[in-house]
Amino acid sequence: MEATLNDFSIGLFLMQILGFLLSFAILFIVYKVLRKFLSNK
Repeated sequence: MEATLNDFSIGLFLMQILGFLLSFAILFIVYKVLRKFLSNK
């Protein structure tokens, strides 16, 4: 029981890290695209 609970919490932790990295990557891409768009104007 403890092992499965521990694996579940580790899974949730990894999901949180992946979500954070994904949102950071999206923000970074949007920032680069906006900078390129503004510099082209």
